[in-house]
Amino acid sequence: MSLGEVDERYDNLKIALPEPSQILGGPGDVILAHYMLGHNIGGNYASERVRRAVYFRLRRVGHQQRWRECLCDELLEYDPVRAALDRETA
Repeated sequence: MSLGEVDERYDNLKIALPEPSQILGGPGDVILAHYMLGHNIGGNYASERVRRAVYFRLRRVGHQQRWRECLCDELLEYDPVRAALDRETA
């Protein structure tokens, strides 16, 4: 499959993104983020040290059958997180 064919598969997915906000971290900070978080690279201008990023993607059993649904519902496979957020807004 070519890159163009992959792009065509996702043309029908219209995902609205909010205005971006910058996350600043200090030495030793860890940022945990959902894989659907819109992100981009940022310069490491304040330090001579190399900045490293490690990505882990967690998924539940059955993910391959519902991956398209996960693109439209970022908490689909994270029931405890959804429950905690529901409690906060109740």
